[in-house]
Amino acid sequence: MKKIAIISAFSLAALVMTTVAPVALAQEESTYQDRVEERRDLLQENSQERQANREEIRTEVGENVEERQDTRQERRETRSDNVAQFHATRLTNRFGFYSQRLTNLIEKIDTTLSEMTAEGKDVTSAQAKLDEAQVALDEAKSLGSQAIAAFEAIEPAEYATQRDQALAARDLAQQARLSYQQAVTLMKEAVKLAKEAN
Repeated sequence: MKKIAIISAFSLAALVMTTVAPVALAQEESTYQDRVEERRDLLQENSQERQANREEIRTEVGENVEERQDTRQERRETRSDNVAQFHATRLTNRFGFYSQRLTNLIEKIDTTLSEMTAEGKDVTSAQAKLDEAQVALDEAKSLGSQAIAAFEAIEPAEYATQRDQALAARDLAQQARLSYQQAVTLMKEAVKLAKEAN
C-alpha cells in the first residue's frame, strides 16, 4: 500500500504539474505580452508628450525671437527719432563754445589794438582784419542758430520722411563751421599784422 500511495501521490503530483504548468506559463506569457503592450503604449504616450513639448518650446522660442526683433526695431526707431534732437543739442553746445571763446578773443585783440594805437603805432590794417573777423563771427553765429533751429524743427517721429530738411540743416551747420574757421583765420592775420605794426 505504501508503494501504491507513493505512486499515486507521485502520479497525482505529475498530473498536477502537467496541467498547472501550462496554465501558469500561459498566464506568464499573457502577462509578458500585456507588459510589452503597456510599454508600447507608455512609449507612444511619452513620444506624443515630448512632441507636444517640442512644439510648445518652438512656439515659445518663435515668440521670443519675434519679441526681441520688435524690441530691436523699436530701439532703432527711437535712436533714429532722436538723431535730429541729438544733433541740435550737440551743435548748441559746440557753437555756443565757439561763439563765446572767439568773442572773448576778439575783445582781447581789440583791447590790445587800442593800447597800441594809444602808443602811436599804426594798426589800421590789423583793425580792418579784426573787423572782418567780427563780421565772420556774426555770420557764423547766425548760420549756427539757423542750423540748430532747422534740426529742432524736425519732428522726431518723422525723421526718415524729413530727410531733405535734415540735409539742409546739416549744410547750414557746415557753413557755420566754415564761418567760424574763417573768423579764426582772420583773427590770426589781425594778430600777425599787429605784431608787424610800427
